[in-house]
Amino acid sequence: MRIPRILSGLVAVMALGWISIAGAEVFLGGDLNGDGRFDIADKVIMDRALVGLPPGVSQTCAAVPPLETADQSGVAPCPNQDILTDPNQLAELKNAIQNGTFVYLDVPFDGGDPDILLKKCGFEGFWNPADNIDPVAPMDVFIPLPVTIQSLFQTGNAGICTTNFVNFGLDEGFPRAGVYRKEVKVSHAGSTWHTRLRFTISGTAAGNSFASEGISTFGGDDIANLIYEVNGKVVPHADVLTEVYALHAPSPGAHIDVRKTALGPIVWTADVEFICATKS
Repeated sequence: MRIPRILSGLVAVMALGWISIAGAEVFLGGDLNGDGRFDIADKVIMDRALVGLPPGVSQTCAAVPPLETADQSGVAPCPNQDILTDPNQLAELKNAIQNGTFVYLDVPFDGGDPDILLKKCGFEGFWNPADNIDPVAPMDVFIPLPVTIQSLFQTGNAGICTTNFVNFGLDEGFPRAGVYRKEVKVSHAGSTWHTRLRFTISGTAAGNSFASEGISTFGGDDIANLIYEVNGKVVPHADVLTEVYALHAPSPGAHIDVRKTALGPIVWTADVEFICATKS
């Protein structure tokens, strides 16, 4: 996920306090309630300031990232973001994701198109929402439920987004660095949510094949045994997608870091943003 501009600014100043750009107000870290201590009560005041909540209000607020030209804001579900900013509607979407059924929208395969893999990956410059007309459920491509990172790569062809992909079974790997967009439809209790996601990928392993990174793609659990951190918390492989879909405030999405070993460096990062959503 590309961290929303206002949030990235807040992250930079959290150690000092909070700056309200609009109101030019400044909260500095320290004794914010005048009780002579800097403790959890002061942190609560700071947290409420960060999300714009007055004292005594505990409702969670969410801030969505600004839309970019490449997000195709004129094509549904964009530019609609109300579901992602309203706490009750966001909770309803979260429940649907956790308990409903989903399909992702894909581009029909065209073996004569030299850019077909980039289009299927949703890579910026090749993604066009009007071309993504095939609804694909996990079982349609033999992905067992519940879906995991490993199953996406081993049976779901998620490994085709490497820099130099040519052959299945040999070239699967980490998606290349850059920005991707995909759409997912979720159905639950008679309603369907249409969501658009933006992914920003980076890292030293981005674009590399698993083989070149010493990771076995098939016939083992190498992918499952990688170290995954979601929003700074180490998460078991089987729970990574569940944590991503938790839609944590203040921005619906997640930051994922991947290491090959617990003490090793971060080799691949994905920032996932829900940028638009509609309900029908």
